[in-house]
Amino acid sequence: MFEFIKKVLVPQNDNFAKHDENLFKLQASVCLLLVDIAKADGSFSTEEK
Repeated sequence: MFEFIKKVLVPQNDNFAKHDENLFKLQASVCLLLVDIAKADGSFSTEEK
């Protein structure tokens, strides 16, 4: 699962990523979801950051 997330968050082609608004929205959504999950237990540790 983490490999999939890395593929989503790290674009394979910088030119494509800079111009693709949908890819940016997907990356931002995944980041927000991961932060929300990390904070779910009430503790946001250094490892989770």
